[in-house]
Amino acid sequence: IGVGSGRSTDEVVITQTYWDADIAGILTSEFGEAKTTSELQCPTAPGDVSCDPTIFADWDATVWNFGTSTDYPVLIHDSDNDGYSNEVDVDDDNNGLIEISTLQQLDLMRYDLAGTSLNGDSTGCPATGCNGYELVNDLDFDTNGNGVADAGDEFWNNGAGWEPIGVGYSDTFTANLRGNGHSLNNLWMNGGGYDDASLLGYISNNSVSELIFNSPVISGANVAVIAFDAYYSEISDVSVNNAVIIENGGHAGGIASIAENSSISDVFVSSNMSSSSRDGGWVGHGGLVGYSSSLTIERSEFQGEIDAGENYFAGGLVGFSEGNLNIRNSLVVGDVLYSRLATGGLVGASWYITELENSLFIGTLGGSGRILPIGVGSGRSTDEVVITQTYWDADIAGILTSEFGEAKTTSELQCPTVPGDVSCDPTIFADWDATVWDFGTSTDYPVLR
Repeated sequence: IGVGSGRSTDEVVITQTYWDADIAGILTSEFGEAKTTSELQCPTAPGDVSCDPTIFADWDATVWNFGTSTDYPVLIHDSDNDGYSNEVDVDDDNNGLIEISTLQQLDLMRYDLAGTSLNGDSTGCPATGCNGYELVNDLDFDTNGNGVADAGDEFWNNGAGWEPIGVGYSDTFTANLRGNGHSLNNLWMNGGGYDDASLLGYISNNSVSELIFNSPVISGANVAVIAFDAYYSEISDVSVNNAVIIENGGHAGGIASIAENSSISDVFVSSNMSSSSRDGGWVGHGGLVGYSSSLTIERSEFQGEIDAGENYFAGGLVGFSEGNLNIRNSLVVGDVLYSRLATGGLVGASWYITELENSLFIGTLGGSGRILPIGVGSGRSTDEVVITQTYWDADIAGILTSEFGEAKTTSELQCPTVPGDVSCDPTIFADWDATVWDFGTSTDYPVLR
């Protein structure tokens, strides 16, 4: 047990403290009590009368787990002090979100779409119940670590890859999902030309937040990284890095292929987005959302390339909108190269009331239909559109005028180092928020903080 050199026994108090004499090979000592392995393992409770009842007699069973008669006692770790050890508690911090630490547990979310249990187990959830899930580890879908998606990966699924969670209107994922800043790496899905593809399928009345996706490769009909239909959902603090998104016959978005009555904030997407179907269709490709109906986007950014092929609409943030659309403090840096009917730097086409505020497009545009550097697009009357201090770089886009937004040169956009910089044109960025935007030096574009 120790205590050590030179201590007199009257200065030491040792109570019910033992060592295993069979393992240590020491049978006596002035401090502590020697017990055999069988004596230490026999008790299954303090003072177990089927063993020596003096051993562990006053030990606390809420602190120690005595196991079976062939186990040593072990400490019970109960992070949230709810009476359930961490080993059995599905919600160790008692915040109502079930901890997900493995891909296998992530897969189990599909069996409780409301997030009330994990594989039927709700042990340790608060009295009001659990209502979602949270990541406590980074997870990698490249389970064999060879750098490619193949049959050696656990969720290869005969080449289809990950199966979306919540695959119908009657089978909707309503749980909250929080990433806690953890990453999902190398998500791979191949829905072909018929099946929709995204981590989650239909989601509603929930929040998805604090997630990082690294190098997802996703192809399918309606295709996106998080959801192919978000309904009354809030998506925030999400980063999607180096995504490859291939649409084969539906809407395509970096976050959601369809978003209805939802909000997106503090989101970043870098992606190469393309269409392999090229057969035309009344669908949208957007850096964040393909098709929307009543959507708000704030403090969000897309970087990359969008090629919608022969599909009708493409936009740097939203492809096609049929409901109120509000975009504030958002940025697109990249190329929206092609669509058949309407191509826009921020929005391909919006067929309802649209408000764009304090946003910026830096890139090139192309397509066989209407091309607008900010967008808003096909068929909208200007009295239904409110655009405030929203710009595009005319030097890069090669477009000098448009009915929506304001054209500025590269130097005009880079000159201000603060909102309303009087050493430049003080009207540019005059009302932009310096706590949201970093204006850098006079040779930098503003970027989101």
